[in-house]
Amino acid sequence: MNLAKSKACTESFTNKFNGELSIRACTSRDIKEMVSIYEKVFPTYPFPIHDPAYIQKTMYENVDYYCAERKGVILALSSTEFDMTSKSAEMTDFATLQENRSNGCANRLLAVMEKRSFLKGIKTSCFLFGSKYTAK
Repeated sequence: MNLAKSKACTESFTNKFNGELSIRACTSRDIKEMVSIYEKVFPTYPFPIHDPAYIQKTMYENVDYYCAERKGVILALSSTEFDMTSKSAEMTDFATLQENRSNGCANRLLAVMEKRSFLKGIKTSCFLFGSKYTAK
């Protein structure tokens, strides 16, 4: 337990945006932009993340969506799917637009997702950065 605490994730990240990058939970107002980003990053996906109705439905049921944004423009997305019965979560659907990659967006998203999951009482989580679904 002490070893795990000593290796806890920090929120110290570097990026070219000089602190102008913020992470927040997505809302229904973001769905149109989210779908556009998912379509650009993932031409195919095993879930209908290109469908605004699907995003909205899951947003209200068991998925928290997060975005990294700069000056009100979304640069990257991710999601946490919860199973409150087992107190577990899967952190996935990381999508960063090509021009914004290598700036720590995914790391910052993951750090916030981990904290928020812990606050919800999640005991076990996993995250998936890689996928057989190739990003453009």
